[in-house]
Formats: sequence, C-alpha cells, structure tokens
Amino acid sequence: MIPFSDPFASYKYHKSEIDFAVQRVLDSGWYVLGKEVNAFEEEFASFHGENLHAVGVANGTDAIALCLRSLGLGLGDEVITPSHTAVATVAGIEQAGCSPVFADIDPVSRCIDPRSIEERIGPKTRAIMPVHIYGQPAEMHKILEIGKAHQLEVIEDCSQAHGAEIDGQKVGTFANLSAFSCYPTKNLGGTGDGGVILCRSKDFANKIKSLRQYGWNEHRESTITGFNSRLDEMQAAILRVKAKTPER
Repeated sequence: MIPFSDPFASYKYHKSEIDFAVQRVLDSGWYVLGKEVNAFEEEFASFHGENLHAVGVANGTDAIALCLRSLGLGLGDEVITPSHTAVATVAGIEQAGCSPVFADIDPVSRCIDPRSIEERIGPKTRAIMPVHIYGQPAEMHKILEIGKAHQLEVIEDCSQAHGAEIDGQKVGTFANLSAFSCYPTKNLGGTGDGGVILCRSKDFANKIKSLRQYGWNEHRESTITGFNSRLDEMQAAILRVKAKTPER
C-alpha cells in the first residue's frame, strides 16, 4: 500500500530539532499562547510578506469560523465556496452561523470557477471563500474583482496549499483574511491540531486574538462573545522547526 501521507516520516526527518524544541517547551513551564506561539506568528507572517499579521488558533476549522466572526458575519449570511473541498471548510462556515452556498469548480485546477460564483450570488450573500486545493491556487484576481463589484468579503482557505504562488505572490496574501490548517498531513503540519489566520490589518489581528480566547481584553475581561481556540506552545515550536527547514 502507498500511503497518501506519512507524518511520521516528516518527524523522523526533523527528529533532533523537534525533540529539542519539545524539550525547550517542557522546560519553560509555559504551554499555551507563550513565546513559541508569538515567534511562530511572526515568522509565519514574515514568510508571506511585509506588513502582515498572523494569529495562531486551535485548528483550521476554527480559523475559518474566526475569520467570518471577525467580519461580523453570522446567522442568515451566505458564503459562496466550492463544492469540491474538505468538509472542514463547510464546518467552519456553519460554526460561524453562516450558510454555505456551493459553486462549481474549474475542471483543470479543481478550484472554484469564478463564473459559477457570479451565478450563485443572491440577496443574502455576504462573502466568497475560495479554496486553494492540492497546491493549486484559485483565480484570485478574478475572484477579488467579483467581490469588489458586489461588495462581498473574500476569505482565502489555504489549508491545502501552503506556500503556493500566483505570479510570485503567495496564497493567503490576496484577501484581507486567510485561513490555514496545520494538521499533521498538511504541507506545514504539526504533530496535532493547529491553525493560523493571516491578516492584512493589525486591528483585525488583535480582534481575532481576542475572539480566540473568550473575547478577552488585556485585563482578561470578556468584552465580546468569543471562542476557546488557542494554539499550544508545543505545536508552535514544532511548526517553527518545519517552517524554516525545507522538506526533501
């Protein structure tokens, strides 16, 4: 049998560095939202370009839901997304209280077909969520044009295409908000669940940081309705190792 993926092989390749990183976290005594998460967020944002902000969360599904929630979307709002995607895309949309509307895909790229997006736009449509799948980027320039013309938010689901590019520009940097999964089988995967949100706006990044932890402000007062969706230090440390060392 030929496996679709082998997370253990990835661990073996990076074993000494991962073991050192894990021991560093255990010795620190700080296990959730600490220095490792902060460093990973900075490094992940820097990898994608300048003036970007990353927020580590518990998983890719939460990343999608938090993107939508940060935009104020919820019950009654429709989000157009491709019919061909992981169920996690739909779960994240529904977790935010929104309703998915399925568009067809391009037969070559397997990504959402911009023409089908326009056919699905209705009075309740509030956002478009293209999915870059199998490392193939969606047609972001056309999708952004559609979003602008119809005053719709665009959120990229990059969970199956970390590092993919369109004319030298990485996916996740076209829209104002992008969601990534760091599940073990992803291009950038940890040894458990994890996710990242990439933001153009620092204000949005701070809002999502509040949403990921009970809606807390700096005084740990819940000022908005939030989630419990925190990236732990262990996964962040492991992801830092893998992000800086190319797979072979």
